[in-house]
Amino acid sequence: PEPELVWADRVFVFTGVMAYGPRKDCQALVEDRGGLIGGGVSKKVHYLVVGSIGNEQWRHTTYGTKIMKAVELREGGAPIAIVGEGYWQKTLFG
Repeated sequence: PEPELVWADRVFVFTGVMAYGPRKDCQALVEDRGGLIGGGVSKKVHYLVVGSIGNEQWRHTTYGTKIMKAVELREGGAPIAIVGEGYWQKTLFG
């Protein structure tokens, strides 16, 4: 099941290309709700939001690297959630 998204004081990182629009616009929506934007994937990140516009070469880009790092951290016990853009939008806009 998808995790509940909590906005206030939670750190979000975006990866990939967002269908919603430019990453800065997506980040602004999070900040408007009290969330924080992280610079990269780390133990301090609560959510990694994966853009819905894919790329066949994702594994060789930062997009793939961020996902792999998040999975690694999660397997090590970090509470980072990886969520798709569709769920992120649904939570934002209902």
